[in-house]
Amino acid sequence: MSTKQQGLTLIELMVTLAVAIVLLAVGMPLFTGVAANNRAAAEANALTAALKLARSEAVKRRVTVVVCSDDAGACGDAADWKDGWMVFADNDADGAIDSDEVLRTWEAVSAQSSVTVTGGPTVAFQAAGDVTAQVTFELFNSAVTATDVNDKKRCTTVAASGQIRSTRGACP
Repeated sequence: MSTKQQGLTLIELMVTLAVAIVLLAVGMPLFTGVAANNRAAAEANALTAALKLARSEAVKRRVTVVVCSDDAGACGDAADWKDGWMVFADNDADGAIDSDEVLRTWEAVSAQSSVTVTGGPTVAFQAAGDVTAQVTFELFNSAVTATDVNDKKRCTTVAASGQIRSTRGACP
């Protein structure tokens, strides 16, 4: 009388488990790098979205719309962009944020990221969609696994005409 085997032996189970552990150990660092790269891209895209929203609202509303660093509901200085940013329509043209003027706010970037601004502490889009001076944002994410430091950077530039351009790598 012979019986057929109905399952896995303990040795087969242990070998399968060992192979799975090795695959996870090899794959996890790769996944971490991909996740950090996606986070950096998402942060750069969020900044670009804020700038595009401000430009379109300035043209639509025919008023100045400002993008600035968010300091607890007020515009902070250029060094605080890491803590998030906000878009507000300056309906009364006084340069100050009133409670009914805030269009949207964005949360802080990740702890591994920094945002460097060149060209002014704020970006003010005029009714025609232009800005008074070019402003450049460089977002650096130290968690991105890359051999070249420029691969860890994203550059967003707002030209004086109001055109917004985002690139991967260091700002020119």
